[in-house]
Amino acid sequence: MYEEISNFWDNIFENKKEIQLKKPLPYKEIEKSLEWLSKDSKNVIEFGCGNGILILRCFYLGINSGLGIDISKKAIEASIKSAKLNNAKNFIFNNGGIETLYNSKDNSFDSAILSNILDNISPKDAKLLLKELNRILKKDAKIFIKLNDFISDKNILNNKETFEKELEKNFYKETSGLYLYNISDYLFDELISPYFEIEDRFDIEFKKYNQKNRIWLLKNKKLFVD
Repeated sequence: MYEEISNFWDNIFENKKEIQLKKPLPYKEIEKSLEWLSKDSKNVIEFGCGNGILILRCFYLGINSGLGIDISKKAIEASIKSAKLNNAKNFIFNNGGIETLYNSKDNSFDSAILSNILDNISPKDAKLLLKELNRILKKDAKIFIKLNDFISDKNILNNKETFEKELEKNFYKETSGLYLYNISDYLFDELISPYFEIEDRFDIEFKKYNQKNRIWLLKNKKLFVD
């Protein structure tokens, strides 16, 4: 299922140059979230790290080490280049999917980032990802989650150019080859409630693209049971 997605992102990141991340990010909502995440955190994991912008920004906000994971080999190559440019020697980047998390020990991370990832994988994998994060995060660890805006059923039905077909309830394949798990706020609360507590919730607008995303700041309850 994810091979097509991997190829899509390989094409996006193939020619990405390394990025210097000393300066604050242009979106204050994201910068504020990463400041909150980094305070009192020694390490961070980001699943779906792309070219490493968010996790490497945490390096300048005081986090000593990090692990970035992405299914795109080209994204990982770009992240490694940016880590070298920013002298973030203790930030490691691995290519892979959710199975990569199985190598991480219980209670091993202070913080985590999921940026537009939870709603781009299958419902089954979304649940598995949250369960695995709960396992590898310490009690009261911080989590930054960003999702696409929720789309009404009517708008999806009227947008045949974007949505190819519904694979299961709230889960769609897009014509681009990507997937959308259309998560409402109510469904999000259901997904995270066994593992995490909400600290804050707000929106971010991307006016250039006429889009809105939703941001949650969470803390880990540490109720993991194998």
